[in-house]
Amino acid sequence: MAKDAVARLRAAQGYAELGMLDAAWTELKAIGGPAQRHLDLDVLATEIVLLIKEDRWQDGYDCSQKLLRLKSDCTAGFIHGAFCLHELGRTEEAREWLRSGPAKLRKEAVYHYNLACYRAVLGKRKSARKSLRRAIRIDPSYRYTAKNDPDLERLRKRDTDD
Repeated sequence: MAKDAVARLRAAQGYAELGMLDAAWTELKAIGGPAQRHLDLDVLATEIVLLIKEDRWQDGYDCSQKLLRLKSDCTAGFIHGAFCLHELGRTEEAREWLRSGPAKLRKEAVYHYNLACYRAVLGKRKSARKSLRRAIRIDPSYRYTAKNDPDLERLRKRDTDD
């Protein structure tokens, strides 16, 4: 039963990466009973990814909160929850939600990248640039991601800072 549940979870994650969301949901829903309770964190994290891919921002945020009730220092709960808040137009709240996460979150490039996005949208270009530089230092691939991110549009402009 546990092996089957793990296989279904991996299949769901694979389908999600391929954009096959219906198949991913089918696999997740097939995980049940004690196996699901054992995999709750992974199942919830996968659900959040699917909800985000479906632009179901409030559901994604709610699921992030549920994940954090199970494991209060789960970095994915803070990253995904903040992203959902941002997409709901609650960017200041997203920034604060992200910043309220555990210290280990600050070692992740995505933390600094998302913080740069939120700060840029809020008009805090100087601090946004600082966060973006830190994200790129941790993971240089963010340099390329940033070039087309609409949230960082204000950083590409040359006028005055903050």
